[in-house]
Amino acid sequence: MCDYAKIKAEILCWGLRKSPAAENIFLEQHPTLHKRTGNAGIQLLLESGLVLNAIYGEDFCEKSPYHIEKENGSIRIYKNRELVCICAAIKAPEWYAKRTRGGYFMADIILQEGRDTLITGIWNNCCYYQNGTQCRFCVFGYEKGIERKSIGNIVETLQAALKEKSGYHLHMTGGNTFGVDRGIQYYQDYIKKIRGTIIASLPISLEVSPPEDIKYLDDIIDSGVNGFSINIEVWDEERRKEICPGKSKIKRDDYFKAWRRVSERLGRFTSSSVIIVGLDRAENIEEGIKELVKMGIKPTLIPFRPFGRCDLKDLPSADPKEFFELSMTAGKLLAEAGAESNSFLGCEHCGACSLEKDLM
Repeated sequence: MCDYAKIKAEILCWGLRKSPAAENIFLEQHPTLHKRTGNAGIQLLLESGLVLNAIYGEDFCEKSPYHIEKENGSIRIYKNRELVCICAAIKAPEWYAKRTRGGYFMADIILQEGRDTLITGIWNNCCYYQNGTQCRFCVFGYEKGIERKSIGNIVETLQAALKEKSGYHLHMTGGNTFGVDRGIQYYQDYIKKIRGTIIASLPISLEVSPPEDIKYLDDIIDSGVNGFSINIEVWDEERRKEICPGKSKIKRDDYFKAWRRVSERLGRFTSSSVIIVGLDRAENIEEGIKELVKMGIKPTLIPFRPFGRCDLKDLPSADPKEFFELSMTAGKLLAEAGAESNSFLGCEHCGACSLEKDLM
């Protein structure tokens, strides 16, 4: 499994070069060319069982040694000219092609990532783009799409998805706001409507920033949220100010208060925090991993990739070896702390963009 995880680590960092097979799969999985963020790639299932979201179509991917070919009915991953793995493309769901009553393709409302995780950005903006202080790795504010997705379109798409397949998880994202709740309140009506319409057992997680007042977290938990991604992204405070000029104004203490509260209320390892490998020193990231695990928060390590529209597009991709070794540390500590992968929600349940779940 370790060898497959190393292949996955390299592809997560470097992406896939263009090829006819890759282009066909990408278009099948993204029929409307909608991207939740720049992180939309080709969804693959490696022969080992690992799920992989391979970035495709970005300029940096053309330097990757990896590409895929379809041969004799199977999809093969090559590193340069060497066959390293056989894989399968995860089939796009049939509900993608349906339209909501509002006239939108359902693939423009919600995307399936991995095998059974539904992800949607309910509004296509972030306050930091409004004053030029956006996180320098981010392309969220540049993505084209529906600026604000209506509750009706979200619910209708969820109903179609769950009718076709049970067992989905739902993960909802959106940009920050300058209010004291930092955007959390905007999810309230969505959660209440979903819980009043969709089966109560649907696991729901949110990607949010810590609010100034912890009561906003309590209120949304009371509405029926099961977990959170509260992403600090860069652990070292000085480095964080450089990389996230707007978001770094959120006090570090606010993160710790939020992490502790969700762990207390929802249980250990139902929530997570992303740390980006390649934008900070490895020792700082390792410190962050240890602190998060101690609080019952899953560290999610994502490699930095220089997406063409982000401010850091001239930086190199994260080093796959460093990314793999730090992910090994996270997986080991999570296992020792008694984390169980079936308790992970949302992006963490999917696991296609990170390695900790594979290495526990």
